[in-house]
Amino acid sequence: MTHLEFAFGLLPVSMIIASFIVTLIVQKVYFMPVVSFIILLILTFTLFTVSFLGWQLFTLLAHSLLHI
Repeated sequence: MTHLEFAFGLLPVSMIIASFIVTLIVQKVYFMPVVSFIILLILTFTLFTVSFLGWQLFTLLAHSLLHI
């Protein structure tokens, strides 16, 4: 699996599934966007380049607006 397949395939699907499950368990709207930000920030500096940070912020903005 390449980095692009991971970034645009497995990562979004796993974030959606994890978001649904964790939101049902914790029932705090702000919790999962914060956890997603931390996970994606770690992946930005360990696995991807800094340009992934822009995609990460766009994804988190969409993710946060979904919970409003």
